[in-house]
Amino acid sequence: MPLIGSDLSRFIARNAFEAFELTPTGQSLDDADSQLIERLRMAYGWASGADLAPALLGAGFAAIESGQRILTVAGSLLLLPDPAVAGGRPYIDVRRYGSDDPDPDKLWEIRGPVDHQIEQATADVLSELGSVSAIVGVQRVDMPKLPPRAIREAISNGVAHRSYEHAGAAVRIEIRPTGVTITSPGSLPEPVTVENIRFQQSARNDRLLGALRRLGLAEDLGKGIDRIEDDMAAELLHPPVFEDDGSFFTVRLRLGGVVTPRERAWVRALIRDRRLDARAAVVIVAVARDGSISNSEVRALLDVDSVQARGLLQLLVSERVLERRGERGGAQYMIAADLGVPARIRHTDAELDEIALALAAQGPVTNALLRDRTGLSSAESRSVLQRLAGRGELVRLGERRGSRYVLP
Repeated sequence: MPLIGSDLSRFIARNAFEAFELTPTGQSLDDADSQLIERLRMAYGWASGADLAPALLGAGFAAIESGQRILTVAGSLLLLPDPAVAGGRPYIDVRRYGSDDPDPDKLWEIRGPVDHQIEQATADVLSELGSVSAIVGVQRVDMPKLPPRAIREAISNGVAHRSYEHAGAAVRIEIRPTGVTITSPGSLPEPVTVENIRFQQSARNDRLLGALRRLGLAEDLGKGIDRIEDDMAAELLHPPVFEDDGSFFTVRLRLGGVVTPRERAWVRALIRDRRLDARAAVVIVAVARDGSISNSEVRALLDVDSVQARGLLQLLVSERVLERRGERGGAQYMIAADLGVPARIRHTDAELDEIALALAAQGPVTNALLRDRTGLSSAESRSVLQRLAGRGELVRLGERRGSRYVLP
């Protein structure tokens, strides 16, 4: 039966007697960079000044072939200044796209030892995305558009778990206005599937993953996906999307969420300072918006049972984020009075109208001025001003960006 493409890859993965990362390359151990060897020595805690060849052989980073000490695939990825000299495309291809452009407006490659690739790619993605600002109370809060740790873990996952047998493909990162996509060659290693990815573990490149973990660039086996999902949830962003087409595995980190930047800024500070369960984020926002929440509403919101909902609410009460009023089935939970933040993050329409009219009493009001005072988006601010103008409570002067609103 002829096998090609993903079918051939799966057949090889199932039947190989030895992991591909342990395959000897054409590079001698003498080709390894001394500084990279020292960095690995420190990460593993090997004795200083000793001949490290036995340790590298034992760790699977080198092998004996025809009496010669040769770097393995894993060793070349960690110990060569440019692993590509050993063959294939063991690097990261980064592409940035404009709004609806089918072609990237910027392309670059990130080469070098794989730990350098992960660190550089994470920094590049964060730089390209920039940050989002929000006003909470009287403070402006700047936040990364995506959690740095989630980005790093997704990139590390792509580098550590990719199939290096797919020598013709590199890990690819695509940066778009809607989010970031990391695609790595090779399907998920059995028995992991997209459906069980959070609960099932399997490492295609166990030696490489172990090194990255010791270098502080990867979580323990099975924890990386948890970290990505939990960090996105804690930041009130859309959950990550995982896709496996049999030849490539893709992680999509989408920008934005179901809350405003101002709500995100306020809640992320509570999560960080109190180190709360990431699931608490959406509960806190719901309470801030609606004024209160019950156990049954938490169950519906998080799709958990009564015991889990009660445990989370009790945690928020113990951390003085929420206050409980009432008993048993009639208990309601509200934002704690001494929290120092208004119970409702969003202003009501009436409150926004009052703020706009108060500003107009001091002089002309612009969209930018109202945004600065309320934390609204440009569209939300424009809606408030147009509503007041439609009722005759403000008069619009000028057009487009020069528009300003004054009292009649």
